[in-house]
Amino acid sequence: MTFRDQFYKNYYKTQASRYADASEANQIANSEKTLSIEILPLMPSDKEVSILELACGHGTLLGLLQKHGYTNITGVDISEDQVEKSKQLGVNYVECGDVQSFLSESQEKYDVILGVDIIEHFTKSELLRLLETIKERLNPGGKVVFRTPNCDAPLSTTFCYGDFTHEICLNYFSAEQVMLTMGFTSIRIRGSHVGVSNPIKNLFRSVLWVQMKLWYKMVLFASGRSSKKVLFTPNLIISAEKQDAIS
Repeated sequence: MTFRDQFYKNYYKTQASRYADASEANQIANSEKTLSIEILPLMPSDKEVSILELACGHGTLLGLLQKHGYTNITGVDISEDQVEKSKQLGVNYVECGDVQSFLSESQEKYDVILGVDIIEHFTKSELLRLLETIKERLNPGGKVVFRTPNCDAPLSTTFCYGDFTHEICLNYFSAEQVMLTMGFTSIRIRGSHVGVSNPIKNLFRSVLWVQMKLWYKMVLFASGRSSKKVLFTPNLIISAEKQDAIS
């Protein structure tokens, strides 16, 4: 048994739900709010596009997409208890399996492939192989969207190494480098959503956030480096496209 087999078998119980400080319904609502800001604006307007989510967990994003009218959606996750949890939550179009094997064995083509909090779980070689396979499974002009921890974020170890199964951590430059190397086009890298649900706390947080970013930009300036393309959010949102086929 590999360490991944051991950890992913009960991943929902041992990691995904471990830091919960709210009811399950509130957790899902908070996740949907974040994903509505980070992922939904990147989705095509055509609600009939074929969408695959890799490592979909218990299906929060898939459920959100369905609520917004997307019907041709599929998910795959390696964790048995995550898939079982998705069914309990009413998300029934999730398959249990390894994402690389699923993509390699499938003959389906997709318009959009999503990967929220997944690419950090692969080694460098595995990630390059995964991206190559994703490109093969995308239709010409198809889009890939990832969310992954940002190693330039303050206290980035909280996000990069808060999960034993994480293998790599990217910043703006390395994320862009990887996508360019693998032949993707229209590459855009954004900061993730930052906020807390309590409006008074969030106002205070917003003030501190502006001051903190200014401080870190000053640190970069003092060390003779540019803050251009340096993002401070906990996660990166990476989107890119497969080049249209040449006619």
